[in-house]
Amino acid sequence: MTLRVDGVGMETEMKMFEYEIDDNVYVCCINNELGGIEITGYRGNGTRLELPEQIPYEGAVWAVRGIGKKAFSGNQKLRSMVLPATLQRIEDWAFSQCEQLEGIRVLRNQKAVGDFTKGDSVIFGSGVFADCRHIRYIAVGVEEDDDAAVLLATTIYMLPSEYLLTDPGIGEEHWYQKWDLRLRTFLTEKDEEGYTNMVLCGEEDICSSEPEFAAEKRRRKAGLCLCRLQHDEQLPEDIRQVYIQFLISHTKGCESEATWEYIVKEHGDDLAYYKLLAEIGGITGENIDDMVQDLNAQHAEAKAYLLHYKQDHFATKDVFDMFSI
Repeated sequence: MTLRVDGVGMETEMKMFEYEIDDNVYVCCINNELGGIEITGYRGNGTRLELPEQIPYEGAVWAVRGIGKKAFSGNQKLRSMVLPATLQRIEDWAFSQCEQLEGIRVLRNQKAVGDFTKGDSVIFGSGVFADCRHIRYIAVGVEEDDDAAVLLATTIYMLPSEYLLTDPGIGEEHWYQKWDLRLRTFLTEKDEEGYTNMVLCGEEDICSSEPEFAAEKRRRKAGLCLCRLQHDEQLPEDIRQVYIQFLISHTKGCESEATWEYIVKEHGDDLAYYKLLAEIGGITGENIDDMVQDLNAQHAEAKAYLLHYKQDHFATKDVFDMFSI
């Protein structure tokens, strides 16, 4: 037996038990509010876990309904997890500080599970994925590579907006509209905005100065624009142009080179980003040589791509320039 404090400050008694699957031990309890099992903790070395829809206990079969507060917090081995269609709620900080976590997939379907019918949506608490900097997808009822799953993951560490995570219509047209509105609002924020609050909260060690804070914020803006252009489901053309103009105005050779800096720092040799930059006009005859100079041996593929791109697109111009001297 253990005591748990409920939402109104009253202590209620809950029976805790353990359920083991393939050397993975889940600490569970019966949550009467949810009408099923809540996973409250975990022990094991699993890297890719899949929770079952049902867990037997005391002669009955219970649907898995919730993930408790900090249930997997700080797990340094967990890389991915599949959650069942019966799941209704994920509590605060459930997967926080899981530094290797790449993605979470929540299955959704129309069938009834035992005597329990699945909920219509999953309720996410606060900070569920806090400090999960490697997370690439949060797929709720969609595939892992779905645009909505990727865009949702970017909001965790680049565009804090928990209402996008808790919206029951993730992946629907109105959800994409909300996502784009949030990004456009972010783009209009002053780059220095937020620095004072960060210092007052004792987080000044994150950036040593206001200019450094502003530069990092510009890189985040660029990264979000690049991500949206790569995952452009339900992206209107006029909004696409807003993102393109921001990226071009911060490419190599501009007063701020946030777009170029973000690509090199965060995506190294991922040619998809260099190709996108070229497609939108961010690589020119004036800046391509400087781009090549910025790349070292760790970016051999990207450097080779730029050299080929220069040969294919700017070689003729170089010849004319030679004759004009």
